[in-house]
Amino acid sequence: TEAGIWVHRRAFAHVANGPMVPGAARRSRSVHLTNCCANSHDADKFAGEIPIDLCEEQLVSCYFPSMRRCLAKVWRSFLPYISGDPRGFEYLGCDFMLSHPYHAEDDDASTIYPVYLLEINAPPSQDTATGLPHAEEVHDAVLRDLLTLLVLPAVTGSAPQPGGWIPCDTAPSRLTNADGVVPSKAALLNRMRWALTERRRRREDEIILAQLTEEDASPPSLPEAPPPRRRAGVGRAHCPYFAQPSSPVFFENAGGTQVPLPVTRATVSSLCHRHRANEGRRWNYVARETLRRLLAAPDDAAVILGPNASRLLADLAARWEHLLSPGDVVVVADWNHVANVTPWERAAQNAGATLRRWPMGYQTDPPPGLLDRAVSVVAVGHASNVEGEACDLPALVRTIRKLVPHAAIVVDGVAAFPHIPARFGEMEADWYVAALHKACGPVAGVLVGTRNAAAKAAGNSQAWEPGTDNFEACAGIVGMGEYFSLLAEEEAPPPAGTEGQDTAQVNGASPCLLSFEDLIDPEAQHVQLSPDTVEMAYRVVREAERELLAPLLNYVRGHPRLHVLERGGGWCHVRLPIVSVVHSILAAEEIVGHCRRHGVVCRGGTFLSPRLFESKLVQDLCPGVWPERLREEGAVRFSLLHYNTVEEVRRLVQVLEKIEGW
Repeated sequence: TEAGIWVHRRAFAHVANGPMVPGAARRSRSVHLTNCCANSHDADKFAGEIPIDLCEEQLVSCYFPSMRRCLAKVWRSFLPYISGDPRGFEYLGCDFMLSHPYHAEDDDASTIYPVYLLEINAPPSQDTATGLPHAEEVHDAVLRDLLTLLVLPAVTGSAPQPGGWIPCDTAPSRLTNADGVVPSKAALLNRMRWALTERRRRREDEIILAQLTEEDASPPSLPEAPPPRRRAGVGRAHCPYFAQPSSPVFFENAGGTQVPLPVTRATVSSLCHRHRANEGRRWNYVARETLRRLLAAPDDAAVILGPNASRLLADLAARWEHLLSPGDVVVVADWNHVANVTPWERAAQNAGATLRRWPMGYQTDPPPGLLDRAVSVVAVGHASNVEGEACDLPALVRTIRKLVPHAAIVVDGVAAFPHIPARFGEMEADWYVAALHKACGPVAGVLVGTRNAAAKAAGNSQAWEPGTDNFEACAGIVGMGEYFSLLAEEEAPPPAGTEGQDTAQVNGASPCLLSFEDLIDPEAQHVQLSPDTVEMAYRVVREAERELLAPLLNYVRGHPRLHVLERGGGWCHVRLPIVSVVHSILAAEEIVGHCRRHGVVCRGGTFLSPRLFESKLVQDLCPGVWPERLREEGAVRFSLLHYNTVEEVRRLVQVLEKIEGW
């Protein structure tokens, strides 16, 4: 029936191992005061945690009333901003500094014992630095008393038993804002977020309860369904990298994936049978047809190969420059990779056109006035290589096309293509670009365009692909088609007796057992793919990546010091296995270095998406982190692919938990 704040009489003392006098910290690093159990470089002075009783310890008991008054004042100050279930509670950890006592000026007989509240942690850590029994016993006592004070009475209806909890201040549970204090914007947002979280949790509990009830009501005679087949790790047996026991966990797939054996075999085959007029021409033709089917491009679409996606976008913008004139407008989205921004900035400047930015936060609907009749080019991204969120591209393109029917729509699909199908022929975009080395292929880029867009871009310019084609890359692209066919085969029912096993365990022996002669296959120069095969392969990929993404997102979203760069909501049509985080304390470089030393490959930085880190939207996702730090340091990115495993995700978590200050 009452709301209040209580403090437990059990605590830890943090004592400096040297005199705390002016200038001491400058003379010796061992003289300082933190929430550590031993503040000395001298191992002989190590004492472990020092448990104390605030009511009985002679040195600190006189400060206890001051601590209670301080906590009561804190509680009263934030009463206007809190509400919720009257049975709920918040478990806090408080750090106090005790100062020298002094006599009150107006009463020589009265002694003041001043305390300073340094920090409030919500919730406090439930483990100690040493794990010593006498220290763990303090945590056990505090939590045991918390159960008897609040939890058991709410569950069983028993009378509260405070144990070591001592009230600092109480008031009726229905409190009013007598002072007329207006809650801050942050407080209102926190209240809304908490209400949404409670609603989501209640819904999840209802679903689980319904499932349990349904299971209890099921006839016992029904046969048990076999456990679902786990997809994570699919394709792993085709990649020589994973056959090496010493290979680190590879979570930098957004920068370039490992190469499956079909790609290697086809590339080696082209090198062993080099004949530009015959073999090379066939590799080139089959490669383009393979990409046409991977991207679901129409038969009359242009399929243009290049050294990488950035070069292809730069060439496209340079060719489109002659179509621009003063008064035209070029729009570039802030969630773009810089490869789909800088070339258009240059083209607009050279042509005297105007450049407009499509800001973050308006991905589903452009801001008013952005797209008008003057717009000639709109450059957007299918997905962010930082946030790992893919938009509903066909819907976005329809919106753009409705507002600016004659503008050229250029889509950067580099981040999305390894994970979800492009389906270029089903949307109204003019151009779509992808990087093949980020989708288990060779280092090469592909740009597909509609027939009309390709004719406009051609003009009087030179050929798109001057000089000799990269036949080895073409062969590797054909190998990509074979690899996608192998992934599609995973849609078939698993062999008998393998239900519930990891795909990586079912697919057979290591690919490294193949001989050199097995790599030479001049008969492999034919298109391996059909549209249905591509769709089946992507379904397998999505199932595998969902299994990987769930435990990683659950961990980072629940970590109190991690800010996850994601927006969700209507913008996120598909969540990709690209997870970027900012630690509230640790630098990205420090985290990446620690992971590398412990056998996990990841990456830190801005990932050539500087406008994303400059945006207010991302800065709002990282409260308490200086904008300058976001712009300069960026984030830590863990980018997974279908061939990774859940066990590798667990290993990553174990490595991260070992970082000091994590």
